[in-house]
Amino acid sequence: MSKLRANAAVALFGLLTVGAAVADEFHYTNLLIGDRASGMGGAYTAVADDPSGLYYNPAGIVYTVGSNVSGSMNAFHRTDITYHNVLDDRLDWTRESSALLPNFFGVYQPFWKGKVGFSYAVLDSIQEDQDQTFTNFVNNPNVDSYTINSNNQDITYNIGPSFAMQVSDDVSLGVTLYGHMRKHQRIFNQLVFGTYDSGGGVMVDDETWSNEYDEMDEFGLRPILGIMWTPRDDLSVGLNINKTLVAHSSRTIQQNYKCAANPDPDAQPHAGCLPADLDNVIQFTGEDGTLAEYPVQARLGVAYFPSPSLLLSGDVIYNGATGDGKETTVNIALGGEFYLNSRWALRAGLFTDYANSPELKADETNQAEHVDMRGGSFSVSHFSRSSALSVGFAYASGSGEAQLFAGDEDIQTVDTRTLTLFMSATYSY
Repeated sequence: MSKLRANAAVALFGLLTVGAAVADEFHYTNLLIGDRASGMGGAYTAVADDPSGLYYNPAGIVYTVGSNVSGSMNAFHRTDITYHNVLDDRLDWTRESSALLPNFFGVYQPFWKGKVGFSYAVLDSIQEDQDQTFTNFVNNPNVDSYTINSNNQDITYNIGPSFAMQVSDDVSLGVTLYGHMRKHQRIFNQLVFGTYDSGGGVMVDDETWSNEYDEMDEFGLRPILGIMWTPRDDLSVGLNINKTLVAHSSRTIQQNYKCAANPDPDAQPHAGCLPADLDNVIQFTGEDGTLAEYPVQARLGVAYFPSPSLLLSGDVIYNGATGDGKETTVNIALGGEFYLNSRWALRAGLFTDYANSPELKADETNQAEHVDMRGGSFSVSHFSRSSALSVGFAYASGSGEAQLFAGDEDIQTVDTRTLTLFMSATYSY
């Protein structure tokens, strides 16, 4: 195989491998949900006394007074993933995603012997639109330029009703029945320009082009069972158990490849071209209805109120292993809230978001990306007689490893950063 053909095969079909990880399927805390909870790093299972409790622990809304509506607007959410020394053994590849989106809306009110609510939560959102061209290949002089054009959209959201009631003086139960929906669409183009030796030292211009279209729809249910125990006025313990059950999934992938020059007779289909005439175009299509598997999740939280102006909270979040290779993860969230006075409050939190993929091993191929994330959040809230407005941010980062090239044992280092600027409003009526 010519030098260009070999390099093109590695570049084109290696980078297509990383595109298969459309949403961030390697982590479970991609977006913090809700008003107070976002400022407290997600440490909210034992608090849950505003509309975001419908998501974290529906049993918590029993202890609220009256009715309440809350909406959160992530004014800006950005993710940067940098893979180091991917091309030409020295060039980095960066994937950037940014979006403006509302990620939570919730409302509850008294009903019968308890409270009923309804909420909508965006759990993950990827919106990538990239146009990158790499030149000056030192280690691969036969490659003149390598261009990537990519548009990737992937969103996962839950929507549904909740009900909670008190079963004793210090215990309440609640349930949320979310409808689970995920929509993914990705278009990925790659173009390599260069030259190859046609024999006898004659250099011939060459180009290799590929296009992939990947679309997926997923539907199911996510029941959440919540329990709240308040043994003392200044102490509460909360438990949330949930699992996403996928009922229907469809995925269609279409791939097109074109080589301007006649490829090596020994080239395989996955290397870019089949043995054929010039200007050969190859198209692969396929549909996969395999149902994705989500883990059983359990959140155990403790909240302590040392004074009327101070709240301390902590959560332990367990996600079990799945049959498709995702490993068990245990994450921690710690948060605090301090009232400066009756009109102003500060919130801060720390959290971990460990990868559910195995750590990469040497001498193995086709391994999933593994990056453990750690982050923090902060928000400021202002209260009026019947409403509250909060603004804040959450930031997380981590370093790890990835293996981008299919069938290649090389391992690349990865740096990941996420930033969310959020604003929310709550109204009591």
